Amino acid sequence: MTYPETARAATQPEATHDVDPDLKLDRQEARQGKTGLNVRYVLAISLAAAILAMALIYTAGTA
Repeated sequence: MTYPETARAATQPEATHDVDPDLKLDRQEARQGKTGLNVRYVLAISLAAAILAMALIYTAGTA
């Protein structure tokens, strides 16, 4: 199936700035988001709470 050129152009965003191919960034400068904030602990606690909740629901349903 072929699409008109206007439809194809609408789905492909254009770059808003020129990219310098010689630009070198270190790991910290290249990172786009904050790290830390105890995200792994929030994920682990949430996962454990979800598993516990599902186990309680399952056992309450079989009783």
